[in-house]
Amino acid sequence: MWGGVIVWNPQSCLKDSESKHTARHKMSPEDLREVFEVFMGQFRQLFGLKSDNLYVGASEKFHLLPSERGFTEWELDVLSRQHSCFNLHSCATTLGSLSRLVQSLPRMIIMDEIGKQVKFSLKAAKLAQNNASLGVYEASAISSRQARSLAEDAFFHPSVMSVSYYSFEHCFAVYSPFFLPVSMHILLAALREWKRYKQEKAKYLAWKAKEKAVS
Repeated sequence: MWGGVIVWNPQSCLKDSESKHTARHKMSPEDLREVFEVFMGQFRQLFGLKSDNLYVGASEKFHLLPSERGFTEWELDVLSRQHSCFNLHSCATTLGSLSRLVQSLPRMIIMDEIGKQVKFSLKAAKLAQNNASLGVYEASAISSRQARSLAEDAFFHPSVMSVSYYSFEHCFAVYSPFFLPVSMHILLAALREWKRYKQEKAKYLAWKAKEKAVS
């Protein structure tokens, strides 16, 4: 965070400090213009725009006409294009991450709502590209923002988050220390019972054979 401070100290304020009765002063249009020139210069820097009107190209220099409003039309178009490019790049990155996540979890169930969000996100991204190619940058920025929002809603859907953060491998790693000792005792007890059953069966078969031999 950064900013600037402007101290307005006209000559009349010095006279008021010496007198006992202070008067109320109003800023003249000239003083107000000087203050807002500094404010507008810092405000333009926040958007990455230069305050001078000199543009240095590959072959020659150009002097651009300034605007009385502080921003020219072509500068607003540049900001809209940058905003659209950022949103479309973020949309593509988010959808790519969602695709890789789905491929890495074959047992994951994709809800119809997620599919609709992905479909509408791609449709909005395509519309943003078409508007940008036609020069309708404001509509392109709006469509790109919708595409980014829909892509993020699809990626951060509760069903996706529950599977990605609580997958089968995750549950096995978390709960195995609790159930593994119990399962080992159960397995050993089952083996002992199986051995005892085999011994008792062998005794029974031997007794049956002895009974047949006596009879």
